[in-house]
Amino acid sequence: NEPVLNSLSVKGCFSSLDSLLRTKCWLTESDLTHLCQSPDISQLKSLDLSGVTMTDFRTELLQVLLEKVAATMQELDFDVCGITDSQLEAFLPALSRCSQLRSFSLCGNLLSTAVMEKLLRHTSVLPYLRQERYPAPQETYRPRGVLLEARLAQLRAQLLEILRDLGSPRIIWISLSPCPRCGEAVCHHMEPIVHSCPSPA
Repeated sequence: NEPVLNSLSVKGCFSSLDSLLRTKCWLTESDLTHLCQSPDISQLKSLDLSGVTMTDFRTELLQVLLEKVAATMQELDFDVCGITDSQLEAFLPALSRCSQLRSFSLCGNLLSTAVMEKLLRHTSVLPYLRQERYPAPQETYRPRGVLLEARLAQLRAQLLEILRDLGSPRIIWISLSPCPRCGEAVCHHMEPIVHSCPSPA
């Protein structure tokens, strides 16, 4: 079988490329490479690859993709993609150059607290970012995925301290996976972590 993206009409899909939605589908490394090489990728404003497993992709692929769309990208959704610490660290510098980014979601990926801190620091330079949805760090769970509520509260407080240290007002949502209420892959029922700068005297 041909890769998913290569089997599409390149001219028809990418000649005026504005958004790309490929959720919960079979996507190969060749597909992603083909997308990165599209001459019109620099027009992309919205990219949703939620549910597309990226575990076996070369770490530099997402970095190359984000570098190509840094001037235009406004919405990024990488929910439940199997993104690892090493993959995230590889594309963080490129992510921090997406100057038009307004919404970014990474829910459902197992990331460490240390890498989450690096993520918050890299995204703090993005002036238009208003919607931030991230997974609860992997230290929040026991080995079999059992939620440690006390640990979650501690990590939320730790992330709030990082936001205070960074200084800018921000609201981030930390999502559990799976949702303890309904069993969905991503939980969106959590209260946001809010840092507001104090009003001048």
